[in-house]
Amino acid sequence: VDSDSVREAAANARLIAAAPELLEALEEIVAEWDAGNIGRLTAIPGTPGWEESVGMKWAREAIAKATGTPS
Repeated sequence: VDSDSVREAAANARLIAAAPELLEALEEIVAEWDAGNIGRLTAIPGTPGWEESVGMKWAREAIAKATGTPS
């Protein structure tokens, strides 16, 4: 088994493990959009009034889990 196959299998396993969280985050982001709360996502991070939405927080955590990188 070559190292590329091992890396690909590990990446696939991380993605499968993160799938429920990815779906949940996307559903939350869509709900925020539908409720008209998506404006918080377009503010500039670090500026006064900036507040990251719950959906974006969940999305960042799920992406980190899927990619194996810290969030």
